[in-house]
Amino acid sequence: MVLKRGFLTMHLRAVKESNMKLRARGFTLIELIVVITNDGWFGESSAPYQHLRMGVARAVENRRYEVRTANTGISAIIDPYGRIQNPTSIGQRVTVDGKVYFRSDQTFYTRYGDVFAFANAAVTGIGLVTILLRRKNVRRSH
Repeated sequence: MVLKRGFLTMHLRAVKESNMKLRARGFTLIELIVVITNDGWFGESSAPYQHLRMGVARAVENRRYEVRTANTGISAIIDPYGRIQNPTSIGQRVTVDGKVYFRSDQTFYTRYGDVFAFANAAVTGIGLVTILLRRKNVRRSH
């Protein structure tokens, strides 16, 4: 089953989970990330800039273009390599123009999710336990 184009309403953090759920059901992956956001309650703080940077992370880890439009935040196009194209200023009313492409390639992250992060956490945990056990054994022998 191939879903050529579709829309999912989700929080930005949910892109990975949605890709995994779609793939499990036999669908192809999300080919373009579109974010329509209400950043109005952030005001003129650092939050709209942080929100934009979260989009950079999602675009890079999934190798997808992201088109984001914000009512009073920062609208922009983010390419699959994290480059922000044509960003607007906070509160600026303007049309963002640019080219985006649908992509279907898979990254390690798209395919396996947080496996790499979990593996790093496991190795760190094992290392810490090993160090603690060695210290405990050294103290007992002296």
